[in-house]
Amino acid sequence: MGGSRHVVLALAVLVAGCSSSSSSSSPQADAGPAPPGPTLITTDHGPIQGSAEQTVRQFLGIPFAAPPVGPLRWKPPADHAHWTTPLQTTRPGPACATPATGGGVSSGTSEDCLTLDIWTPLAQTTKAPVMVWIYGGGFVQGDGSDPATNGTNLATNDNVIVVSLNYRLGPLGFLSSTALAAEEGTAVAPSFGLLDQQAAIRWVHDNIAAFGGDPDDVTIFGESAGAWSTCSQLTMPGSMGLFQRAIMESGSCGGLAFYFTAAGAQAQATQLAQALGCTDPSSELSCMRALDAGTVLSGLPGRKDFIGSPGVDWGPVVDGVALPALPLTSIQAKKFANVPVILGTNHDEGNLFTYLWTSDGSSLTASDTLGAAQLLVSTASEAQSIISHYSGPSYPTPSSVLSAIITDGALACPTRRAARAIAGAGGAAYLYQFTHAFSPALAPGLGAAHSFEIPYVFDNVYLGSRPPDADAPLVATMQGTWGRFAQTGDPNGDGVTWPKYTSANDENIVLDLKVTTESGLKKSDCDFWDGLN
Repeated sequence: MGGSRHVVLALAVLVAGCSSSSSSSSPQADAGPAPPGPTLITTDHGPIQGSAEQTVRQFLGIPFAAPPVGPLRWKPPADHAHWTTPLQTTRPGPACATPATGGGVSSGTSEDCLTLDIWTPLAQTTKAPVMVWIYGGGFVQGDGSDPATNGTNLATNDNVIVVSLNYRLGPLGFLSSTALAAEEGTAVAPSFGLLDQQAAIRWVHDNIAAFGGDPDDVTIFGESAGAWSTCSQLTMPGSMGLFQRAIMESGSCGGLAFYFTAAGAQAQATQLAQALGCTDPSSELSCMRALDAGTVLSGLPGRKDFIGSPGVDWGPVVDGVALPALPLTSIQAKKFANVPVILGTNHDEGNLFTYLWTSDGSSLTASDTLGAAQLLVSTASEAQSIISHYSGPSYPTPSSVLSAIITDGALACPTRRAARAIAGAGGAAYLYQFTHAFSPALAPGLGAAHSFEIPYVFDNVYLGSRPPDADAPLVATMQGTWGRFAQTGDPNGDGVTWPKYTSANDENIVLDLKVTTESGLKKSDCDFWDGLN
């Protein structure tokens, strides 16, 4: 879920999104004096040539792993070949492949996509904090070079280095089968998309000093699927020590709808192989690797706006090694990178999904709300109890019921659960709720819906609009707290008082034009959800 590329695609009925990943991700700078910082950088694989813009140096489309194509499809990210001639990194690389309507891959996307972008303050010559962005999109869509998350303004305003990475999506990034496990010599095949993220974060750790960054002061942050990814990285042994802080926006650390067991992953892998006509076990992988990416990506249709049935999801697989357990379980067992964490949700998360569902003229029914509830729990009786919980005059329509189920059951209450687990394990967790209504041109009137905090973090155009001038204080607050957290691990300061989360006090900050602190966020609803399986 989340990510402006997904939202725009859905709103435009799967026509082109608000931007092409091959276009420049920031305005061209006027000619000016030579920047203090170099634009020719030597990385551990070879030199790269970036560019100087008005306030930042930017380096776009830097490869952090070999192209995952041909025999490297469904393999962990491999080392990229070294080069000696400066690689031009002045334009972003393609987004990772997503299916196009009618076949093939979407314009501006490619299977050869393992690149990252870097924005560093123009005059930065000393160690600066580093913020590494992991995009959302339900693990099936997204773009590290989306103009909505261009790092120019965040880097400039917070004096941090911003990095945005790509990772493989859908079945190309999250297929796991016994055949792949046999190739890897493991019991269960890992999630290659998560390993892509890990490889990019490791590349940052190994190379960011050359850009003026501090490899020992790295914050990973993401929204929606990017937040679930961030929590996964917290518990992946191979990621330990590569970052010092984490921020999770509208995503959490557990849930049947977001993580796969080995058995669930294998069942879906079998479905895909059958759909692609690769039914001979002895040649299943060679058959699937011989197909073009668009065919593979389109083999199993996805759920309508991630919540409808029929259809499939793709996401992280608990393989027992790369991702040892459900992240929430690992945190509760104190087996995680115990670093300071900001985590939170938006007041009206579910409104975006109900809007997307109905924007093509579809209507929501009670059956649809029950189907969505069944995605979040393990028994039919529990799903029915959810419907009963969200009945009465406060929930007069199927849309209002579905929005509440998504807001609470998929996001707000699992986030409280994660905050409690982190605090219970001795960690520092800072819980927030974003409540400011943003009304973008392409999806107006939805309040503080899913992903609508993104333009306040990056200060860019989002879904056709940017925060109005009257919202400048909230932009300053969010960039200030995110930036202070990246620098020190503590978001407090500049008039913001944000207590650490404890189960006893159950406190959170409210992010709006007026910043306040409250306690007992959605307590009765979240107590209900915590009582489910």
